[in-house]
Amino acid sequence: MTYNSYYSIEDFSVYVPSSKADVPMVAEWIREKGFEFPHQEVEKFLNEYRFNLVPVEEDKSLEEMIEQACIPILDRQEISGEKIDRIIFVKTSQVSWHEQNLFRNLRNQYQCIKEASFVALGQHNCATVHYALNLARNIFTVEEKTEQILLVTADKAFHPVLRKIPDSLNGDSSSAILLSRSGKNHRIIDVINFLDGSTFNGVNSDPKDIYWFNATYYFSLRQIILSILKKNQLSIENIKVIYGSNVNYSTWYKLSKMLDCNIEKFYTETIPSVGHLYCTDIIYNIKHSLNKDILKPGDLYLALTIGLGGSYGCSLHEY
Repeated sequence: MTYNSYYSIEDFSVYVPSSKADVPMVAEWIREKGFEFPHQEVEKFLNEYRFNLVPVEEDKSLEEMIEQACIPILDRQEISGEKIDRIIFVKTSQVSWHEQNLFRNLRNQYQCIKEASFVALGQHNCATVHYALNLARNIFTVEEKTEQILLVTADKAFHPVLRKIPDSLNGDSSSAILLSRSGKNHRIIDVINFLDGSTFNGVNSDPKDIYWFNATYYFSLRQIILSILKKNQLSIENIKVIYGSNVNYSTWYKLSKMLDCNIEKFYTETIPSVGHLYCTDIIYNIKHSLNKDILKPGDLYLALTIGLGGSYGCSLHEY
């Protein structure tokens, strides 16, 4: 089956710190700061959610983490002589409230991005990466001269309490993907975003609203998958693999039952080793799976994200 696509992912790069902390250690850090992480909850994170380790950046600043992810792609761009027209920066934590320019050194070093315009997104938490993919599609649609966009994600927990959100354990990471209008690899066929504003205030929302969100978000995930499949005249059987964000294992297990498909269709292999990498999850998981020859040319796959505040994203890709 052949699809028309506005753009594709032409290059990947991911940075994950080598230093890691296990669940009991993270729980102890959080308790030392006066916040709760009960021992019975530690057991739940280990056994039901299947978290084990999360990467912790001990030395590099967020700017340096971004550089680690971007440099491999920018080096290849310098060799090819092709310029990058735009940079979209995706974050979850509020890291850019001050005057720091996180891309200043890279722009000074690399000719290919010296004239690139810049935009930062973060309002949809860990689903923001799908809003960025949608923004990139719109840019390619209305700007005929735009050929390449660099999408960058990066997050570093600046306080131990940020390593835990309801049902997830978070690790530091950064990533970069090069989006191309004329590329042929990892074609992005469609992107759908959905917003349920009932928990618009994130972790500061009313506890009753958070409880309701945690009890019902599976239905929203199921609906956004079924919507993108129906829109593109596909069924779940046409999808080779679903790359969900590493929110936890039990979420994807329950969703597989709701979709009447095998849990093996969901790529959950990296949850124990890196935990939830904020907006980097789906990029990390896709890149991680490429070394295992899971995808063959022509295979279709989905990428799926969920963010606190009731944000959801789903994209359909062809390898």
